[in-house]
Amino acid sequence: MGGLLKPCPSCFLNMARIFCHMTCSPAQKDFVSATANATSHAIINATYYMTNSYAVGSFESCKDITFSGVSAVSILCGEYADNCTAYTLLRSIGSHDGVHSPFQIDFLFSDFPVHSKGEEYIPMNASCLACWQPAYVGGPRCSCSCHLRCFPSACSGSCSGELFMLRRRKSRED
Repeated sequence: MGGLLKPCPSCFLNMARIFCHMTCSPAQKDFVSATANATSHAIINATYYMTNSYAVGSFESCKDITFSGVSAVSILCGEYADNCTAYTLLRSIGSHDGVHSPFQIDFLFSDFPVHSKGEEYIPMNASCLACWQPAYVGGPRCSCSCHLRCFPSACSGSCSGELFMLRRRKSRED
């Protein structure tokens, strides 16, 4: 994924945050539910609750990046390339298909707390950057594949609170 998205540091950072939050966030239990194998305790499935604004904002920061003349997000969308949206992109990236993810990640989108199996989840809503913004102060910006980078007056912004090991939620039986 990095090779496709690195031409736009803000896009790369937005997408990396998804996985950094999933693996290291101290608030991980608030937006990720993991299912482990009963014998090995290895994670076999994760449900990741995310706000629509973060999903769409991340996608918007990446959608105009091209790789050898082809849309980078369409490549990442795989079988959904013809109808690549923020939601199909994350569905593809979360697929445990031997290409994308070492276990299944089901992304669920909500702008409100979600109640599931007796637990309340607060969807991940980190801040994200528009394609025309540098990933860090003084850092490079996206190339002109980000149309807003070249024409910032057309910008409307991307997203609406950081980089953070996937822990299995203890069940009542543990």
